Amino acid sequence: MRSLRIKGVVRLTDSIRMELTRAHSPHEKNALRRRVEQSLRRIDQILAEHRTRVEALPGPTRRAYAFLKGIDFDAIGTFDAPRREADSRPAVSFPGLWTHWQRILDAQARANPPDGCHVEIRSTSETIERMIEVEGIEPADLSERSRQARGWLAFFADPDNFQLYVDAVRRARGILGAACARSPAFRAPALVRFQPMGGLYRWRLTPTGTSVAMPTPMCTFSDALFEVLADSAIRRSSRRTILEATAADEYQALQAEIEARGGIVQQGGGVHRDLAVVFERVNRRYFDGTQGRPRLTWSASFTHRKFGHYDLIRDTVMISRTLDDANVPEFVIDFVMYHELLHKKLGVRWHRGKLLAHTPEFRTEERRFSRFEEAEAQLRRLATDVP
Repeated sequence: MRSLRIKGVVRLTDSIRMELTRAHSPHEKNALRRRVEQSLRRIDQILAEHRTRVEALPGPTRRAYAFLKGIDFDAIGTFDAPRREADSRPAVSFPGLWTHWQRILDAQARANPPDGCHVEIRSTSETIERMIEVEGIEPADLSERSRQARGWLAFFADPDNFQLYVDAVRRARGILGAACARSPAFRAPALVRFQPMGGLYRWRLTPTGTSVAMPTPMCTFSDALFEVLADSAIRRSSRRTILEATAADEYQALQAEIEARGGIVQQGGGVHRDLAVVFERVNRRYFDGTQGRPRLTWSASFTHRKFGHYDLIRDTVMISRTLDDANVPEFVIDFVMYHELLHKKLGVRWHRGKLLAHTPEFRTEERRFSRFEEAEAQLRRLATDVP
């Protein structure tokens, strides 16, 4: 059966999930119901037009579709009181930060970037952190753009991580630049940037070459993957290999780390699972209640390889929204919570884009989980359900 891609389904479902974790007025609930019903009708229409079934959709899209189909709006409570004014307060942003950060990215994209880029990144990150501390700003107060810039700057303020970026730009510039030189549609050199963005890449002609923007975690890509990416962009060949590469552990771990450093908006209440309840259950059974409660939140989107993440700096456990599903057994999400709390207990270290955390001691303790083999098997099944 030929695979069919429908853009925007996963992003839509992510936003619906976020909406379902808060209370609604009757009017809001009805509007949300109509939005879901219209989306499902549109997906069904596209499937019918292509004479195919849901099974032809990529794994994440199938899970998103199943989630939308399974929402029980009759079980969603409502409130009659008007929403509090605080709920609609404007997000906090740092004037000039985005423009300043873009200048840093532009400078680093040059063939011979100026000295002092890393000093500027570290200095800017430190300034942001001081402002946040002095003003008592919480992650939920920040605009999405400010959280993205904060996370990127904080991650690459680390010298080892910055070297990862420098090396990735150098390798990508050479490979993509050579591809541009062979193409009638683009011109060398390639001006490479790794930054928060939607999509797989963005190529644009400029007076001085070709601007190539890629999601930040692509700085973990091998030379071979950059070759495939260039072929995909220039010859419009299949993106399948690139899509599969974004599901790799290293890619998703770096993505989760940067998201965490930007500031996690604590949101433990899910549609089917409450992370506070999961934490208390796991803490009592496996840690004798000795673990202090970290910040708990669901990931911003569905993931299918990286099911949990612990941020040591901000003491935050983030669990994949993929597990907020009535069909996922309770012991599976308990195991992921246990795994992340072990990182909290034993410590983690990030070195040149890689987490150094799964030591022999960690693996021994991990196997103390009562249904370790079953949980691992369930997660492997979820992980193989990819595009």
